[in-house]
Amino acid sequence: MSLSVAKSILKKGVISEGEFMQIDTILLKKYRPTLGTLLSGKPLT
Repeated sequence: MSLSVAKSILKKGVISEGEFMQIDTILLKKYRPTLGTLLSGKPLT
């Protein structure tokens, strides 16, 4: 859910792609999702 919010504000131009990647990294460390390592680093398309 948190990543969804981050993607939304990225698309609106409120944050940069670099800031989005930092948020993604922090969320992966915090929540340690099972599939997170498979999906991290994928393009935002």
